[in-house]
Amino acid sequence: MNKIVLILMIASMGVACSRVSPITQHQLRGLRLGMSQDKVVQLLGSPYSRALAAEHFQMDQPVDERWTYNNNNSVADVVRGVRLYAEFSKGRLVHVSSYRRDLDDRTPTLFELSPDGHVQEGKEFAQWFRP
Repeated sequence: MNKIVLILMIASMGVACSRVSPITQHQLRGLRLGMSQDKVVQLLGSPYSRALAAEHFQMDQPVDERWTYNNNNSVADVVRGVRLYAEFSKGRLVHVSSYRRDLDDRTPTLFELSPDGHVQEGKEFAQWFRP
């Protein structure tokens, strides 16, 4: 019985790992600092979750809300470890970050729109976000 469960888990991990985010490279590149929350929803869709900011993820400037996006497939998100966050201050976009937690517990950046407006696309950006 345990072998069957393990085989099913491994099989589902293989399927999950092959999925890319439903959010596209084009959508991420369309994000701009200062966008309203409504504009972000128009561009990326509704977030998986919304949370009031806690001190452990505040940047240099005040952040009062953090949105989390995923592909609505919890197994895939856990396995591949892709995270995408949009952070807001007073209803305006102030930071976007996406990274992947790999099996060695490293967190390579996939995409970042930093509070100073700098955009960074990581080496694996195209692998995890379709054009």
